[in-house]
Amino acid sequence: MRSRFIRPREGTYHPFPAAPVRSSVPY
Repeated sequence: MRSRFIRPREGTYHPFPAAPVRSSVPY
């Protein structure tokens, strides 16, 4: 599943589960 450590499209998954980002991701 390459949907974890990639660029979150629209609040999918984030490499940092401790930071619940959805639409505003500085990465």
